[in-house]
Amino acid sequence: MSLEAQMTQYRFLRQYGEGLLADIDAEDAFRPVHENGHHPAWIIGHLATIGSRGIAMLGGQPPIDLEEWSPRFGIGSEPTNDPGDGPSWDELIAAWRATHDVADEVGREASVALLNKPNPIERRRDTLPTTGDMAGFIFSSHEAVHLGQLSAWRRVQGRPRLF
Repeated sequence: MSLEAQMTQYRFLRQYGEGLLADIDAEDAFRPVHENGHHPAWIIGHLATIGSRGIAMLGGQPPIDLEEWSPRFGIGSEPTNDPGDGPSWDELIAAWRATHDVADEVGREASVALLNKPNPIERRRDTLPTTGDMAGFIFSSHEAVHLGQLSAWRRVQGRPRLF
């Protein structure tokens, strides 16, 4: 097993994400489309957080402090619409980019033995049985799902589609 295909997708998703982010400013980044919606700031913070969890799972050093970021952006977290409550928009984008940089390197270097270990996230082990399966999901499908949310947010805001 390797993560080659998933890391190729992750590199593509970074390019796609860069396009989605290109015309979003800090003022709009914390604006949801409805009361319970995920706004761009939460989406990008969430992707940096979960991507960093994938990096840690593969033995790498996450570019963010997971203890600090997980309550704000981890699984089950709720977005805050206050730009002063957490990292700035620029810090969120920088963290997402750094996560991509580190994950790309760690994903390429992950050993077959590590990837074949049982998924450390027990509640996902029935459908994603190995560490490689879970990391592959994080660096491909998970990223794509949330960038799709960002794309939908853009369309509701009247911004053009990218594809």
